[in-house]
Amino acid sequence: MQIVYRNIKYACMSVPALFFYQSPLRAQQVYLAPGHQVNINNEVIIPGGLTNGAAVVIGNGGLHFSGNTYRNLSGASYGGSGYVTFTAPASGTQSLEGGNVSFGKLRVSNAGNVLLSGGNDAGINDTLDLADGRLELGNQNLNLGSNGVIAGYAAGRYVITNGSGYISYDNVAAGKRIFCPVGVSGGTDYTPALVKNGTAAQTIYMRVQRVPGAGAQPDTVTGIRRVWNIWTAAGGALDTLVLYHNDSLGGSQYDPSEATVIRYDGSSWQKRCPFAAELLSGGLRALPANDRLLLNTAASATGDAYYSKSSDMELPAVALNTSDLSACAGTGSAAVPYGGVTGGADQYSISWGSAALAAGFTDVIRNVLPADTIRVLVPASAAPGVYTGTLTVRSSNTECVSTTYNINMTVHPLPQPVVHWDGEQLSTDSIYTEYRWYRGSQEIQGATDATCRPVVDGSYAVYVTDSNGCSGMSSYVQADHVGIASGEQPGRSVRIYPNPSSGIIHIAAPVPVDIQIRSMDGRLLYEQPDASSADIAWLPAGVYLMHVREHGTGILMKTEQVSKY
Repeated sequence: MQIVYRNIKYACMSVPALFFYQSPLRAQQVYLAPGHQVNINNEVIIPGGLTNGAAVVIGNGGLHFSGNTYRNLSGASYGGSGYVTFTAPASGTQSLEGGNVSFGKLRVSNAGNVLLSGGNDAGINDTLDLADGRLELGNQNLNLGSNGVIAGYAAGRYVITNGSGYISYDNVAAGKRIFCPVGVSGGTDYTPALVKNGTAAQTIYMRVQRVPGAGAQPDTVTGIRRVWNIWTAAGGALDTLVLYHNDSLGGSQYDPSEATVIRYDGSSWQKRCPFAAELLSGGLRALPANDRLLLNTAASATGDAYYSKSSDMELPAVALNTSDLSACAGTGSAAVPYGGVTGGADQYSISWGSAALAAGFTDVIRNVLPADTIRVLVPASAAPGVYTGTLTVRSSNTECVSTTYNINMTVHPLPQPVVHWDGEQLSTDSIYTEYRWYRGSQEIQGATDATCRPVVDGSYAVYVTDSNGCSGMSSYVQADHVGIASGEQPGRSVRIYPNPSSGIIHIAAPVPVDIQIRSMDGRLLYEQPDASSADIAWLPAGVYLMHVREHGTGILMKTEQVSKY
């Protein structure tokens, strides 16, 4: 091992370890040979070049480098609690040849920046302190170990990723947040990113660049013109992404209130959807996105960038025919007809208010948009009332979401008709729009009014529909002695003979009468006014009902079952 201290060479090749204990040592050129350990327990200042292949352990002191080139050889290592600090050289640039070696603690105190060079990467096992200035990666990479952190960053102190180089964060724990202070060149070009890891530990890679290539540029007048590359080794999911930028990076027409994110898919820029750009201290703005933007799985993939004018974009939309929906309690669904699909809308979501959720309504998330009509499910348990929610449509291609459509769902109660029987006729309230009467399970043909005159004994009910289109059925009411006790008039006896008959039936009555013959389910088969007989030879064998009414008044005089054989 040899040290060049000013202009005097000291040969120490036989010494296995070199100790710097005295007052601060200044060395013009230093070479630390491989296979040795160097313990530093004081402040060592090296204003010239340094080549290290040894194991350097920095205790209570520090290694201050103000030369132009700091070169690590393969096999070099760093340990201890002290820093290797880069300070500004007397003239020229300052570079670090990483040698694929990891520092324990590295501090940049050079406002003129430190360039990572030499064709090899560098690593940080403990802390990179950006005390004054920036570390410029160029085409080299900076690897942070699982315990490595970056400290001291600010708007003027960050890691410059203006080439192909990136920062890697090794073995990031599930759910852990990392803030990556990256930017492009010096000055105010500070464009960091915040990432929260997903559910699995993984290595996360990150850099920011200028938009590459004229053919791949988004709107260069109004856009931010910066690209963030964020990926994982195996394409593992990330949970949260927040991108930051300076207002000064926008074009002359840049409007942060309309800022949005777009993605480069390898051939063209895919416009993203607007988010609120939150103004932060120091001139930074934060534009949140989500893991759907993180589509890069390789260092060569092009990441996400800003596009400034969301008003230039066609958001997905539909034209709802109505936002006031209605359904009958327990009936299953309501229809939302629509038209005018624009912006590639192919999904829809519904978010219900708290009252609707408590009533059993469930949110809908990114369902396929059906043709013409959306069906909104109404839970059977939902009580009558008005429930509110919002509907949005989305394009799965651009991931843009429409403005919010308010929807009001009215659940109407089902009608509950009540049937009354007065000995001659059945009746219910006349407030409904439709009526259908039943004897048992058999619908009575032609019985479509609020009243119904039964022709035989039995159990009767009515099925009604109200003005809301809701339907309900009454309870059954038993009608007995139909047309006999209340129908036959005293002193007006009627005789029907012969019964049974195969042909002519005679009707003997004291006054002119009208007759009707009906089937047992109430269907009218034969009708004859002012009749004294009826020919039933044409009827099939069976049992029928004959109604006899006084001619002119319609008063029912007798109902009798007649048999045809």
